[in-house]
Amino acid sequence: MDRVLAALRAMPPGWILVGVGVYCAAQSLCVWRWSLLAGALELSLPYRTFWHAYFGGMFASLALPSCVGGDLLRVLVVARPVGDRTRAIVSVLADRGVGLLVLTGTAALGAILSPGMLPAAVNLLLWILAGLLGLGFLLPFLTHPRGSSVYLVGIAARCWRSPARLLGAVVCGSLFQVALLAIFQLLGHGLGLAVTPAQYLVICPLTSLASMLPFTLHGIGERTAMLVFLFGLVGVEQERAVAFGLAWTAVTTLASLVGAVTLTSPEWRAATEPPH
Repeated sequence: MDRVLAALRAMPPGWILVGVGVYCAAQSLCVWRWSLLAGALELSLPYRTFWHAYFGGMFASLALPSCVGGDLLRVLVVARPVGDRTRAIVSVLADRGVGLLVLTGTAALGAILSPGMLPAAVNLLLWILAGLLGLGFLLPFLTHPRGSSVYLVGIAARCWRSPARLLGAVVCGSLFQVALLAIFQLLGHGLGLAVTPAQYLVICPLTSLASMLPFTLHGIGERTAMLVFLFGLVGVEQERAVAFGLAWTAVTTLASLVGAVTLTSPEWRAATEPPH
């Protein structure tokens, strides 16, 4: 533990604050991504409402399993003013789906640019998963679905009727990943890690995927375990990997605390008040 603390003390403290600022800006891009998808589902709400719902959900996730535990609260905030919980649920699922598409695509690209970093079986699994998700994303553009016997699928199909919004959501998700990669490189440089940008293309998205598992609060345990494993593959000692995990947790936690301010907003008050 002494070596972990020593590594953290060597990092300029201002870099954590820079990371928090970039992370908040990047999450605001995710809010825009969600609002684009919601708009395709005809959920016409101002960006402010989505921002309060999203950041409030981030704050709630600090005390919930996985980093996506606040999604239920996002649904509640958006569903109340439009009176349609189903479309609100689909909008959040679509947002997560686009995020997963970009995550797996980024990891698959990193595996190509960092040959030999991951076991061959893991590389193959990543490429298959990214390919299936990519195919699932592109296929509706070719088949032009108009409906489905499955109610939620029929609602989700509306996203493909607004290709500009859907592609804009993918662009927002991609820019979000670029911002996360920048933060990872910043923290890694501060800790003196000899990790290449191509290797971060693998480490960053796989860490995000691990943090979605619902085993520990805010995905802290899963995130740290994945970082120790992945950094170990590129020769980073365990203590420095743990230090990186603590620094990254500090960034995400401080950014999520911004969401506490949103809990006093009219949007959150309306969502928590009993119906008249």
